[in-house]
Parts: sequence; C-alpha cells; structure tokens
Amino acid sequence: MKPEDIQRKTDAAIYVKRFIAVFHKKFGVVPSVMYSLDEEENIPLISLNDLEKTVDSLISKDVLLKDIVNISVKSRSRKKRVMIFRQCTFKVATLMGYTYTAIGRHFEYDHSSIIYSCNTITGLLESGYSDILTIYTLIKDEIKEKFGDDGSLQSNTEGEVKS
Repeated sequence: MKPEDIQRKTDAAIYVKRFIAVFHKKFGVVPSVMYSLDEEENIPLISLNDLEKTVDSLISKDVLLKDIVNISVKSRSRKKRVMIFRQCTFKVATLMGYTYTAIGRHFEYDHSSIIYSCNTITGLLESGYSDILTIYTLIKDEIKEKFGDDGSLQSNTEGEVKS
C-alpha cells in the first residue's frame, strides 16, 4: 500500500470518529457509519429494478443454470448457484448505498435475510471462494458496462439510499 493511501485511510478514520462523537453528543445516539475508500468497490448507483434486470439477464445466460426455466433473482430457488447470484445481488445493492430494508422490500425478503446474505457473501469472498468471486465480479462488471462507472447512463433510482 502506498504511503498516500495509508494517510488517506487514516485521515478518513479520524474524520469518521470525530463525526460519530459530535453526532452522539448532539443527538444522544451513536450513528452507524459505513464508508469505503477502496475504489474497486465503488460502483454506480442504479435503481433496484435495473439491478434486478441486469442480474436476471446474467442468470439467463449462465450455462450452469440453462436447464432451469423462468428463474429470477427474486425467486425462492434453493439451487446453490441461484442463491449465490441472489446473495451477491444483495451485497452489490448495499455497496450502492441501499438500506437492508429497501433491498428486502424490493426483492420481497425480510431485512434480516438481507443482512445474513451480505454477511455470508462477505465471509465467502474473504475466504477466496472462486465461484462466489466470479459471480460477484461478473455482476459488478456488468453494471459498470451497462450503466457506466458513475451511473451516468442510468435514468433514476428508487428506494432508501444511505447518505
């Protein structure tokens, strides 16, 4: 890691800690703050409908799922590969800034299921499972290709986005 990257991360951490302290003092509650300085994790903000359509398109092209008809990221299928697509979709939506509640509402799951899915995928990504990493990267790359690196090719967003 470059020295300027280390300094940037240190400065960001200090700023966030100060913000939390000021917020707590003023409102009496401790805010939950999520931020990322990893440029690779920054993906464009698109609507959950567009995310769903994008992932559904990838699922329909997946050769390992060719025998399954009318499968969607919204389906309740317990097929391992479909579950991986679904959980990666939830994780990508959180990276875009959508709340667990908004994701759950759109995909018709309870917010606790979204949290569980995101935690599961994060753990598997950190463990280096290649199938998970492949699908996760495929979804992010498809979004960047279809909507641009900053979402400039996308029309509108919906749901609750964290600010």
